[in-house]
Amino acid sequence: MKRNLIFISKKKFHRLFRPVLLSAGVVCAWMCTACGDGVVQVENVSYEPRVVIEAYLIPGKPVRGIRLYRNFRLDADLSKVGLFVDPQKTTVSITDDGSGQVYPLSFHTPDNLLELDGYYYEYPGTELTIRSGASYTLNVQTEIDGVPIQARSTTTVPQTGFHIQSINYDTLRYRQTEIGKSVHFVLDIQRSPGTTYYLAAIHAQNPTYETLVQESPFGNKRTREEYEQDKDRLANTTIWIQNTPQTAGVSLMNLFWFNFHFYDTYRVVVYAADDNYRTFLQTYSRVQEIDGNFHEAQFNIEGQGIGVFGSVIPDTVYVTVIPE
Repeated sequence: MKRNLIFISKKKFHRLFRPVLLSAGVVCAWMCTACGDGVVQVENVSYEPRVVIEAYLIPGKPVRGIRLYRNFRLDADLSKVGLFVDPQKTTVSITDDGSGQVYPLSFHTPDNLLELDGYYYEYPGTELTIRSGASYTLNVQTEIDGVPIQARSTTTVPQTGFHIQSINYDTLRYRQTEIGKSVHFVLDIQRSPGTTYYLAAIHAQNPTYETLVQESPFGNKRTREEYEQDKDRLANTTIWIQNTPQTAGVSLMNLFWFNFHFYDTYRVVVYAADDNYRTFLQTYSRVQEIDGNFHEAQFNIEGQGIGVFGSVIPDTVYVTVIPE
């Protein structure tokens, strides 16, 4: 069984934050009919500048990859407005709540200016150490559309103890059966005390149209064009377990076959998530109630900020799916 610790992937900003921006004031004035199909009218009348925060801490890892974006009006010209806050008008710091020490962050610019993931804030020194069970506060001051913006959020890092203890199989045939019953990958995870939410991100390592599972009960056959349009969703899926016991112990994570769309090797990253990350993930995609009314996701950010400042402990395994 191959295992290692990794950083959180930052590749899904647009998919992650599109519902966040919609729910937090970029668009306003929703109107729905009393019965039948809802009618949504979207206007800019209630637009207010907000800083969009995407930031995670990992115990024992350097503080980097703190990304700050801005929201925008629906009719904004993004080539002129831009996605990022102006670093010349922005100050960012992290406070160790235990010691009260404040650590200013620096803005990192990539060598390749077209590499959007390379624009972030980081702490370049070694004095700031992220510890399990400790609390940290992110402070942001910036200016958007001439309006002073302040945002503040505190995360408490999950306690030590979480790791993937074992997995039942490294390799399985697609929808393999044993004694007439279907079997699947099952992870035994050792829980972190006080943490009740665990997320698994399943990433196909070398997805191609040729390795796509076409004879699947979970979806129709796809043409190459349909595959190209849907390949990111097929190659990256997530599951989670929640409401686990508050105490240390072992819980099971079942990786069912509808999460696997390729004959391929998969990286499975499991995160023990803090309360900020948990509540954000539970609410960011559920901003419309059954009656048609809209509401914001839960951001746990004070001031004029939306998004998430959280902390996680990750662990990783690799599994392989082979043809039947």
